[in-house]
Amino acid sequence: MIEAGLWKRARKGRRHRKKRPRRTAIGELVQFDASHHDWFEGCGPVCCLFVLIDDASNRSFLHFAPAEGKHAALEALLLCIRRYGISSALHVDRHSLYWNEEKLTRFARALRQLGCRLFYAQRTQSKGRVERASCTQQERLIKTIRPENFLTAERANAFLKGGYLDKDNQRLSDTDTMVDVHREATPYYMENIIGHEQECCFNHDMTIRLRSIFYQLLATIHQLVIPRQRVILRR
Repeated sequence: MIEAGLWKRARKGRRHRKKRPRRTAIGELVQFDASHHDWFEGCGPVCCLFVLIDDASNRSFLHFAPAEGKHAALEALLLCIRRYGISSALHVDRHSLYWNEEKLTRFARALRQLGCRLFYAQRTQSKGRVERASCTQQERLIKTIRPENFLTAERANAFLKGGYLDKDNQRLSDTDTMVDVHREATPYYMENIIGHEQECCFNHDMTIRLRSIFYQLLATIHQLVIPRQRVILRR
């Protein structure tokens, strides 16, 4: 009856899925995610932990931020690049900070300028490695920082850089037998790419308005632009 089209199955046949193998080189793919949790157990401000984990070796990088904002995500990416280098690809979710149907986000534009491909997860299971790493840190990291009373993001970040990351990576990652394909970048080049960009317009009195503050253009360089000209401001 099913073959003749007289009867339909009550449940559609399950789609076959195939496990994705890990990458073979360090820096070939890095999974990026933000973990929202009560990291200070109600005794400090609400913070967000950015987790970056290498797909091949499980080597991770952690950074606390007040919230999952544009500046915080770029700062976490910059600090990770300074520590390990530029990876070949980055795997993120479809948060509005990273993905937009109509135009490139600031985060995606920075990755394109760095020559790093950006992959978007269709579902949570596709970036399960970084999700599991976040759950592990929610249990392990909280127990570690609780006796030290690190109740601010700045002090917690200093603790992470002080040795916690190295010890955690030595225990959980395997980097001895793999090739590292991270690329180096000059500090000047990095600061101009990871920084904040905003398109603005010069007024007739040669001022620019940024965050309700007016900046006056110096008389020595005012001939480089004309009034009502749109420029890109970087900071």
